[in-house]
Amino acid sequence: MNLSYSEKVKTDNKFINYNISIFIFLLLFEILIRAVIPGVDTLMNIFKIAFSTVFIVYIIVVKRKFNNAFKMVHMIFWMYFFIVLMKLFIESNINDYINWLLKNNNINFYFCYIYFIIFSQLRDEIDINKLFKVLKIYNYIIITISFILYMTNNYIGMVSNENMLAYAWVGTDKLRMMSIFGNPNHAGLYFIIMLCILDYFRIKEGKKFICINNVLLVICNLLTFSRTSIICLIIYLYIRNKITFKGKKNKGISNILNKYKLLMFIIITLITVYIVVDKYNIYFFNLNYLLTSSRGEKWVIGLQYMLTYIAIGTPFSDNMSGMSESYSELTFSDNMFIEIGARFGIYLMIVVIIYIMYLLIKSIKNKKIMSLNKLQLVIIPSMLSGTVHFSIPVLLFSIYAILCEDLQGGNSMNDKSKVI
Repeated sequence: MNLSYSEKVKTDNKFINYNISIFIFLLLFEILIRAVIPGVDTLMNIFKIAFSTVFIVYIIVVKRKFNNAFKMVHMIFWMYFFIVLMKLFIESNINDYINWLLKNNNINFYFCYIYFIIFSQLRDEIDINKLFKVLKIYNYIIITISFILYMTNNYIGMVSNENMLAYAWVGTDKLRMMSIFGNPNHAGLYFIIMLCILDYFRIKEGKKFICINNVLLVICNLLTFSRTSIICLIIYLYIRNKITFKGKKNKGISNILNKYKLLMFIIITLITVYIVVDKYNIYFFNLNYLLTSSRGEKWVIGLQYMLTYIAIGTPFSDNMSGMSESYSELTFSDNMFIEIGARFGIYLMIVVIIYIMYLLIKSIKNKKIMSLNKLQLVIIPSMLSGTVHFSIPVLLFSIYAILCEDLQGGNSMNDKSKVI
């Protein structure tokens, strides 16, 4: 029996939304699934390859919606793929490439880039309300598991004993919250970006920030003790406050205090943290610890590789390690921009930085608050944590970046359009 046009569209949209929901689930829960079910690695990769391949074929052949695939942001991705192919051709060693691909979550970046293009091409077909419900359900599951793991101090094989000691609170056996990702910094990035995504829907409906979901995400974020994600959280709360009071005039001392209560809260919090750090010598926020961090020396190693392999970057077989003055041998990490230059060449790094700076200047000029928040979620983690090491924030950021377009250019806060 032939389906009517409306029925066909409805069926197509179900296929799209189910596919996206399953893929997000696979990526979010992958580390936990691998820990619980040993030997499932290959099967997980097959699933992801299958879903992304089917989707790309669907876009090109069925939907014929590849017309915007070569705008600037996508051109960066195509440039990246082209450089990878060049390196493969020049080095002529597929095994080194495969080993690199399977290391540091690199294979998932292919899927994230593909899904970023999918989100932008199929924005009219994606059901925003269903996506919100799916993400909210996933998030409650993750928060529940996060608290169980945190309270029991048992990460069921997701974290090595060495890392368990590295992430313990000084003088205790208590760990920073690592959630289902086995890393407090990765968990922090998840919590802050998921907060931005889910709170986006509250902003659209003109609701205040405080709700159970947001409060739990803030608590989880703080328990990770990830300085990068906490900085992002503070900036987001400030921006969220600006959105809430946008267009409202200050009348009386109570309204002024209400408008700047978040700023006052941040100042009081910083003073409290300083007193606690000074009294109890909590190393993680101690100034001496911050100044003697290995991060700067890792950046030097990355810059050395970038200047050595200027055109298309370091060979896949090289793990980009070097000797430091204070920490013996270190492997480079903790800065996405330097890593792009070191791994894929200085030209790609320059293009990425120019594009981000262009967006930043444009957003400041047009006073687009949501775009500024979107950019701080790229710039700060990319400089301090190196988001290129973790694909989950990249996928969630892709969702948030496209959602943000709905609140730009004078769109109503109460606009309940389903278009991403």
